[in-house]
Formats: sequence, C-alpha cells, structure tokens
Amino acid sequence: MAIALGLLAMHRAWKARFISAADPVIALEAAQRQGRMKEVMHRTVAMPKLLIVGEIACRSVGSRRTCSSRSSRDDTRRDR
Repeated sequence: MAIALGLLAMHRAWKARFISAADPVIALEAAQRQGRMKEVMHRTVAMPKLLIVGEIACRSVGSRRTCSSRSSRDDTRRDR
C-alpha cells in the first residue's frame, strides 16, 4: 500500500519520501546536538508533500535491544 501511494504521488509530480520510523528520530537527535534542528526538520519531515513512514521492528538480542526498519518487500524475499 505504501509503495502504491508513493507511485501515485510521483505520477502527480508530488515530492514524496519513504522513511523508516527510526530515520527522523536519529536525524533530529543529531540535528539538535549540532544546532540545525529547523533545517533538518524541514528537509526530513516538512518538505515532502507525502511522507510515508515504514514500520520499525524491535527485538531483544541478549542484553541489547535492536531495531530495524521493515518493509512489506521483506516478506516476499524469504526462502520458502
């Protein structure tokens, strides 16, 4: 569904961006430390007319918790 929305936006010449849920958090944390919050917020979140935010999957590995983005394409690439 997200990919279809992105393609439709491109056909209408809209600026569209697909990001994982973790991407803006990481970018904004770094921007805050560098004093560039307004610039990065505009580029990351406000500039595209359509912002598609993908899932984030978290799991515990030993004593650490790891997170990664996951798209619907991951499901189709699994060996059966």
